[in-house]
Amino acid sequence: MSNYISRIKKKTIPRLEKPVKESAKDYLLTEKYDMENELLHFLDVENFNETNACHEMHSEQPKYIAMSLELCELYHQAVCELIGYGCINYIRQYLYHLRSVANRWCQFKKDSYISSQLKCNTLYYRIAYIYRNSTCLSSAVAHYFGIVLSQHTNIVKKLLQNKEIRICSVGGGSTSDVVGLIKVLESIFNVTGNVHVSIIDADKKWQNVCIKVLKGLRGFRNSICKIDFIEADLTEGFNDEVKHAIENAHIVSLVKFVSELENRKRSHLFHKVNSLINSGTILFFLDNPDFKIVEACGGYLGNLPECKLLYEAPFDSHTLHVSVVEKQLLLYDYIFGTNICNTMCKVFCRVWVKCDKILAEENARVKEAGHREQRFLERKLNQHEELELVYNQFKNHDVVTCLPWKFFFSRAMKTRGFSERRIQETLEEVQMDHLKLRRLGQFLLKNSYKDLMKEESKIKDIERNINKQWVTNFHESRKKTASVLAAYRQSISELLQLYKQIFP
Repeated sequence: MSNYISRIKKKTIPRLEKPVKESAKDYLLTEKYDMENELLHFLDVENFNETNACHEMHSEQPKYIAMSLELCELYHQAVCELIGYGCINYIRQYLYHLRSVANRWCQFKKDSYISSQLKCNTLYYRIAYIYRNSTCLSSAVAHYFGIVLSQHTNIVKKLLQNKEIRICSVGGGSTSDVVGLIKVLESIFNVTGNVHVSIIDADKKWQNVCIKVLKGLRGFRNSICKIDFIEADLTEGFNDEVKHAIENAHIVSLVKFVSELENRKRSHLFHKVNSLINSGTILFFLDNPDFKIVEACGGYLGNLPECKLLYEAPFDSHTLHVSVVEKQLLLYDYIFGTNICNTMCKVFCRVWVKCDKILAEENARVKEAGHREQRFLERKLNQHEELELVYNQFKNHDVVTCLPWKFFFSRAMKTRGFSERRIQETLEEVQMDHLKLRRLGQFLLKNSYKDLMKEESKIKDIERNINKQWVTNFHESRKKTASVLAAYRQSISELLQLYKQIFP
């Protein structure tokens, strides 16, 4: 770990862009503070007291490490272009005070005077968000998206057949998800064709930041790729421009967006997005590993209408490789000092594909094999409803005017185990006696209802067991993640101590 740092001397401050205008500097942004306290902020991982054996950390493959290093440099360049030289001290102060009113992902904890003052300077907030979160989030998106594409090469082939790959980011003002997706397509699958990106966000002030970040990517530097920024608050509805962007996309991503919505709006908005995407479209979802988010986005089984679940990580950890953290420390030291960014995150990830004709048939076979009990229950329910309809009709009418009651009664009696001879004799006996006919119908209807309740109870038991197993797997993954992050936290702490010794 020390080899990488010891080979590099501190870099001189690069020439920054023209300073942005400073307006209404709040007293909060000029206070002095102790940066030592900042070191622990992003390494304060909750609930990691488990002592499970350490598992191999994610993103250890050289190709993903190289991608993360490139992402680090890309965002550093964007931050340098957004910050004016004279504003460095103020952005440092802003980051320090942001820590007291927002969580590690720059989500404000509560409305207060301090948080409202910090929100006012939106440029500082967007710079803080990019610095703190974007490298880690883009690296996570690239990691999981790369896994999906490597496991499903047929989807990659179909994706590459498009003359223009259209990506739609829902609620992705920072473009962290788009950068991760494109980085995988460029670095691993060597996509050199046109890419059309549509960003949907409620805050139009993210537009300039989006352009700055995306211009750092290879395709966007040469003006091959296109960028559309759509200002829209999706909680208030989907306008025509939003619908068009989602309907025409080949990849739709929702990263760290659903968790920002109110609980009652999560499921509706997520399923609305799913209803708009077309067959063959990839739906990429990454957010916090929270049960409420799981329930809103496909439930425990991840079932979505007309979609096939390609990949799922119910509770996982993503960590930046130590060489990437070293790189960030060296790049950002002159700007932020020891104000460290996010280097790890806990994630819940799912990826679906909207089924075309071939995939729909395959998905139907899978569902048929996995839901026989459910189909049997539906068949029993239909038979019960038909029997009930016949019984209700002949209660007050002549038997001759009713539906073909013999067929329905005969089928119900077969279900009860009656022989063909017994069924024939019984039907002939009750045919001329309306009272006996009603009693037979009542008997069959009552027993049909009992069978129906029994089957329904069986289905609920099966679903309970499936959900219980999913929850068990969720908690097991959580424990494994805990041990991974505990070991990672220790290695990063050692890195910071070493860094302070080499560059006091």
